[in-house]
This record gives sequence, C-alpha cells and structure tokens, in this order.
Amino acid sequence: MPFAGTNFRFNLSLLDIEALLLKRGIVVTYETIRGWCDKFGAGFAQCAKAVPRKPGSTWHLDEMFVTLRGEPYLLWRGVDEHCAELDVLG
Repeated sequence: MPFAGTNFRFNLSLLDIEALLLKRGIVVTYETIRGWCDKFGAGFAQCAKAVPRKPGSTWHLDEMFVTLRGEPYLLWRGVDEHCAELDVLG
C-alpha cells in the first residue's frame, strides 16, 4: 500500500524499497526513503509529465460504470500499450 499523501505508479511500500536497497548494499531506513519521496517526488513527477511522449500504436479503451449521489455514470479512459493515459471522458 502506498503511503498517505502520495500517488505513485508502483505500489511498493517503504519497507519494500528499504529491502531492495539493502540487497544492493545500501543501508537506509524507511523513514529516510519517506523523506526522499516527500522532498523529491513532486519534482520528479513534474519533470516526467513535462516531456510529452508520442502515443503508442496500440490503444485500448476502458469503460466503467459508477454511481455518484445515486446517479449512474459511464466513464471512458483511453490508454496506449505503455499504459500512458490518452484521454478520459465522463
């Protein structure tokens, strides 16, 4: 489960990341990793989103029915083969 207040693509816990680094000989606590995510995460995400990628050649369309305040809605989401979100329609 990702930690509160952040939204990361891969759901590794802080302890998972600590274990991965330890296997590579890097000894840090999960508190240190949490601090790194708080300090650098938003900047990395902003840089990654600033560089537009060319959409892949294969696209997929997902649909989902949701009910909000008793009203049914149909949501559509287009993604390419790299799971990059192309558009969302509601």
